[in-house]
Amino acid sequence: MSFSIVLVEPEIPQNTGAVGRLCVGLGIPLHLVQPLGFTITKKAVQRSGLDYWDHLDLHIHASWDAFLENVSPASLTFMSTKGTRALYDVNFETGGCIVFGSESR
Repeated sequence: MSFSIVLVEPEIPQNTGAVGRLCVGLGIPLHLVQPLGFTITKKAVQRSGLDYWDHLDLHIHASWDAFLENVSPASLTFMSTKGTRALYDVNFETGGCIVFGSESR
C-alpha cells in the first residue's frame, strides 16, 4: 500500500524532522504545506544533523489548495487529538494521504 504524509503549516522543525525520518524509513513521500514555521535550506538541514534528508521524497506546496491541485489524493485521513475514531479503525487507501495540522492549532 502506498500513501503519503502531509504536514499542514508545521511549526516545530524537530517534529518535521522526525516525520521525515519516518517517511524515509517507510519509503513514502512527505508533503509540507506552507507557511512553515522554520526554514528548510541545505545549510539548516545540515546544521540539524539530518543526514537522511537527501533521501526524503519531499514536496513543498504554497497552500492547501495548491497541494490538492498538484497531488489529487485518492483519500484524505485527518489526524487530530479531538478525533472520535482510533487510527487502527481507519482503512487507508492506496494513493491516500494522512494529514496532520499545525502543532499549535
